[in-house]
Amino acid sequence: MKAPLLINSCETDHAFNQDAQAAADKILKDFGPGYSREYFEGVSHGFTVRGDLNDPKVKEGRERAFKITIEWLKKYL
Repeated sequence: MKAPLLINSCETDHAFNQDAQAAADKILKDFGPGYSREYFEGVSHGFTVRGDLNDPKVKEGRERAFKITIEWLKKYL
């Protein structure tokens, strides 16, 4: 793989639970093109696209994930 990788992970995710997140960090920590995993506490999978914006954690997480993603794209594009 030649492209950098950003993962926006969260507290509740049955497909990518906290053990899998830790394993990904261990495997990808020295990933050449660039690797970063951001963690969002108190939210569940899909919080950025279908989360309840009346929940302050979801709203803050969504806004932070957007900002982090834009910064990542600016850095690597």
